[in-house]
Amino acid sequence: MKDAKTVLNELRHRLLLISRLEQLVDDKKTDELHELQPLFDRGLWIFGPEFEGPDFTSNRRLSTILQKFGGGGEATTPAKRPDLVVLPDSTLGVYSRNSFDERHEVDGYDHVVVVELKRGGFHLTRKERHQALEYCAELRRSGKVGDRARIAGLRAR
Repeated sequence: MKDAKTVLNELRHRLLLISRLEQLVDDKKTDELHELQPLFDRGLWIFGPEFEGPDFTSNRRLSTILQKFGGGGEATTPAKRPDLVVLPDSTLGVYSRNSFDERHEVDGYDHVVVVELKRGGFHLTRKERHQALEYCAELRRSGKVGDRARIAGLRAR
């Protein structure tokens, strides 16, 4: 019974999150920083099962690299949210999962995820669709992410 209750509570939280996203994503008045980003912070699983679980955490160091690359956006650290990079037309959240060596010590990143959010009702052009990939390439060029690390650029609006 205890396991069933845990699973049902998780399903309830996910359904509420999806319902709230459905209300916000197409609304041009939606503030991606204060309304959408917190939802995606709790719902990386939306992008696929490989992003499930507590392994992915916010990464301030990589966010700072993208802040500089993105044209001098503002890094914010709200009290209950991961570090974000605020750009003129979007926000970026950077999450990472550590990799470990044979001694079980952290030796870099196994997987890095860049989530770029556009405000509600934003029309995505080809340029916007490729921005997340450009951020991933910049992380690779920075030398702060090893060659073995997988980097995924995800975008949502």
